Amino acid sequence: MKSLFIPLFLLLSIFARAQASKVVSWKYQIIKTTDKEYNLVFKADIKADTHVYSQFIGDGGPIPTSFTFNKNDSYALVDSVTELSKPIKVHDKNFDMDLVYFEDSAIFVQHVKILKPLDAITGTFQFMACQKNVCFPPTTLDFNFMIPKK
Repeated sequence: MKSLFIPLFLLLSIFARAQASKVVSWKYQIIKTTDKEYNLVFKADIKADTHVYSQFIGDGGPIPTSFTFNKNDSYALVDSVTELSKPIKVHDKNFDMDLVYFEDSAIFVQHVKILKPLDAITGTFQFMACQKNVCFPPTTLDFNFMIPKK
């Protein structure tokens, strides 16, 4: 029985991840703000009846959206990732806490300063999508922002 459980669990995990990518699609944009500064924009297009959690969820709740930037001495993060979209705040009976999430779309922005020439800023981000009565496992995606050449 144990030997059957592991492959079945792996198959269900892959299926669940594929389902999350069907309800949330991501677009990336880099916007030059000064000669050496850029905004890295992450935009989630969220299907109807689905939501993606904010970065600001308390302990004991669902998995918040989070961003991890690969360390590189060629750039510096300016402040932290901001949320430009207006979130929805509701009290969730299941978690017995207030939850903050986005429907339809969500825009996250990280401001960076270029310190030395570099080709790209890379990393990963994680998000959790839920529909009415089901949540998909957290999904982790890679990102790669190519720095425009002068």
